[in-house]
Amino acid sequence: MHDIPRLKGIPQQWRRTMNENEHLKNLYRATQLKVEAPEAILERTLRAFDDEASVANARKSLDERTCQSRPLRAVSRKRVPFYAAAACLAVAALGFGAAHVANSNADNANASAPNGIVAATNLDFTVKAYASGTQTPLAIGDNGMIVFSRASDTALATAEYDTNGSYTGCLFRVEAEGVKTVQAHISKGMLYRYDVQNATYTTDAELLAEAASWKPMKRGIGDALGMYDMVSTGIMDDGLAKDDPNKTYQVQTSKRLGQTAELDYSEGDSQAYFGLWTNDPLDLDDKSEKDDSSDPEFDAIANAFEGAELTITVTFDDGRTSTQVIELHAGDFAAKWNAEDPDGLATLEIEPTLLDNASKVPDDEFVVRTVYGEVVSSSDEAFPFADEPVNEYENVIDDPTLFSQDYGEDFWSEGYGVEIVENGRSFMTYANVNTGKPDEDPFTAREDSPSLAITDVGIETVKGLPEGTQIAHTEIARMAPLAYWNRIVLQLCGFSLNDDLTPSDGASVVKASFLVSNTSSETKVLRISSAFGIGKIEGNSLFYEAFDAAHPLMYEVTKEDGTVLGWLGNDMLTLAPGESAQMNAYWEISDAAFTGKNPAIGFGANGERNVAVPFTLS
Repeated sequence: MHDIPRLKGIPQQWRRTMNENEHLKNLYRATQLKVEAPEAILERTLRAFDDEASVANARKSLDERTCQSRPLRAVSRKRVPFYAAAACLAVAALGFGAAHVANSNADNANASAPNGIVAATNLDFTVKAYASGTQTPLAIGDNGMIVFSRASDTALATAEYDTNGSYTGCLFRVEAEGVKTVQAHISKGMLYRYDVQNATYTTDAELLAEAASWKPMKRGIGDALGMYDMVSTGIMDDGLAKDDPNKTYQVQTSKRLGQTAELDYSEGDSQAYFGLWTNDPLDLDDKSEKDDSSDPEFDAIANAFEGAELTITVTFDDGRTSTQVIELHAGDFAAKWNAEDPDGLATLEIEPTLLDNASKVPDDEFVVRTVYGEVVSSSDEAFPFADEPVNEYENVIDDPTLFSQDYGEDFWSEGYGVEIVENGRSFMTYANVNTGKPDEDPFTAREDSPSLAITDVGIETVKGLPEGTQIAHTEIARMAPLAYWNRIVLQLCGFSLNDDLTPSDGASVVKASFLVSNTSSETKVLRISSAFGIGKIEGNSLFYEAFDAAHPLMYEVTKEDGTVLGWLGNDMLTLAPGESAQMNAYWEISDAAFTGKNPAIGFGANGERNVAVPFTLS
């Protein structure tokens, strides 16, 4: 046994360094999820769709992620998957879809209770807490104490918390016979609604694909889930294999309601949960003597509800009303990670017994701070907050997460020393360090000596992308749909694309076309999306690549055998000795940023340019 330990070593997320890589980091965040998904979701999605844009979108959303179990005695700010298909965004990432949490004790509400606390046996209805992510019912603590779970990902110290607060994962539901409506009011913070929908790829492929690609930056976009403030996905333990089309997944949604909220059980709301929400300024310096945590934000979330009153009124089918007032507090509880299950997923188990400074916990346990509640009054009075706005934010969507700083200024890379080649001339450039194995890491450095000949170069300003272009065959697929692409690129670059794929006011589209040929005796591989860039030339040999002054739109590559490639999931070009391919590349650029500059296209694998070809904007 030992004194109460605290959780340490949780890495800070979304810390940003203002340097020339910031644009690329933020762009990467925009393409990534805040949830993680296994390969099974990817494969089921690809087999379920005929629409190529949705396939490409789903693939980007779901690949390159693996579910990771939690290390013992540490709670990471990244989610603990509970059979999780759950993200990343990246999450920036936010307060739900968390660990499988369970209380170890059975219901043990006492018939008697200390002064000021109402005995559970005297209540007309039960307020039961549930684990976020798994919806596991949690055991009642001593004297009917309601011990809430909490999500492991609270999105603190980020613009997301400042703007949209924390969906804490402190879930509860009212249980009784003959319930018609449930009304609730909280004196601190707000209440949100948490719902779970089961789905399979046999019947709900589009819904699951949209859920898997959700992220805070995408909030408000999507046919099925655009109205929710938070979305996560999970995999049910139904005994079926992960690649079975009838495997059951969960789509978990959260919607902020307001300080006063109502659920209508007679209209099908009985399976919905309430959750505690806060965006109160967090006192990160208010730590107890035993708290030596390097990341006090988790505790601060619980502390934000200290002393709050949660008032709940149930109206029964026969017209009766019953009202409970629950006083909320923040407290410390012992917890531990149980052994991993066959899928490698750990379970967090919380003991629902309040600890004090003198408490001891076993060596295999640690302490978590969460919210707990005690019923301090019960009556048959009507809801005392009936005159307050109800479900005030039910039809108001949280703002999407934005980048942490403003863009729109000219922003260029450091200068590359390159050879300046006039438009129309031939030259040599580099392939990737790869010998005909597309499954190898595409981000390896360029080869030592250039082996690719570039000929027939033509660069011009065009009206937009060709008519009939499929979104799935463009760079837009990396951040689809177009509305999400525009949301991101408008922040980064100050321009967007119209619905007909023409540039917005103040922007232009540049097209470069050329022939690339492998002049070596070995097979060469080129990662198309990083092989070329648009920028400016200064002096006699310096090429500055544009970051937030331009953005790639599409790469179209046609090989000698007629194969066409260049888009998401299909952007590795393999050339046999002597083989050639025709390339067309499109960028949208800021007119203001390029006015008076000497624009050019740079060539060279993986962003390492060795040649730049200047052109004139028309």
